[in-house]
Amino acid sequence: MARKKLDNLNKNNNKAQDIFTRIKSLEASGINIINLAFGAPGFETPQSIRASTQEALKSGQNPIIPLEGLHELRMEICDYIDRTREFRPKLEQILISPSVKSMVFISLLMICNRGDEIILSDPGKPSYARLAELLGMKVRNMLYNQKKGFKIDLDKLEEMITGKTKVLILTTPHNPTGNVLTNLEVQRISEIAERNDLYIISDETYNQIIFKGRHISPANIDRAQQNTILLESLSYTFNMAGWGLAFSLASKKNTSTLRSIMADMLPTVPGFIQYAGIEALQNADSIVPGIIDNYKKCCSSLVTGLNQLPGFKCQQPMGGIHAFPNISGTKKTCTKLAEFLLENAGIAVLPGEIFGPQGKDHIRISFATSKENIDEGLMRLDEIF
Repeated sequence: MARKKLDNLNKNNNKAQDIFTRIKSLEASGINIINLAFGAPGFETPQSIRASTQEALKSGQNPIIPLEGLHELRMEICDYIDRTREFRPKLEQILISPSVKSMVFISLLMICNRGDEIILSDPGKPSYARLAELLGMKVRNMLYNQKKGFKIDLDKLEEMITGKTKVLILTTPHNPTGNVLTNLEVQRISEIAERNDLYIISDETYNQIIFKGRHISPANIDRAQQNTILLESLSYTFNMAGWGLAFSLASKKNTSTLRSIMADMLPTVPGFIQYAGIEALQNADSIVPGIIDNYKKCCSSLVTGLNQLPGFKCQQPMGGIHAFPNISGTKKTCTKLAEFLLENAGIAVLPGEIFGPQGKDHIRISFATSKENIDEGLMRLDEIF
């Protein structure tokens, strides 16, 4: 049975990581690749954040950190949640972790048993489906209405729930479509979850990167005091991709259980990185607006340029760091088009089918890069279309 599971996992290997490895291999061979497949902010981490890390190392502020994270950082997160959501959490609800993905895995370990079901968005982050399958859970795909801008089909959502369904995983702003949940959608989803005793795991990595509307957290409903688990990374809001700094917010009881599982699975985030997080959050009002403005400019240039290409139709993302253009007009499959762009234009994108069956007529393009990369990528696209 174990060998069969491994064979299935290998058969459904991580195609996104395969593409990442190929990009790095091509770059190592001297080929110039415009990497629009993965978010890698094209502007530096703010100087004050880098300086705080250097100062922490120079002054020896690298003690053994409590598993739950530095008290000072967790207090800053309480203040940050108070400013960005509609409630103030208690300190005991906060855990510091290396990534959102690791906390999704630990949350599933806490909530589910083998054979239980989780509901994921289609299209959606493929890593979450792989984590569930690794744990022996069944994945059910929550459908989106493409004609309405990839809005969740709420009428069909409750029909999907069975006695074995335990978790609904949401991302808002959404990866890969850039959709943002409205207040009405959050209310209805929360009501459905409450009626059916489901957990909501809410990935809010891009919650500050909003171009239209405003961010509404599912945790606003129960203040993360019951069955909502809020997860966030500082990677893109603060240009700290690669630093490995995230946090979870859950009920005191669930946080205690998550902490116990973390103790045997995850390394503690190094102190100097946690001090950088304190600096970032304390100065969010001066740091974040400029970063969001850069994303907005890159997004606008990308969407405008894509819609001028034959065969491409791209909706304006409401938030996040990705565009998800429909490429069916090119008469190529998403995988063939991604290969064509990499081989003929040196442009890396991700095929939409990686994110689920509903993504098959799309490609995902990240605009978390420099404006120069966006412009160069569009110029190369214009030359071959």
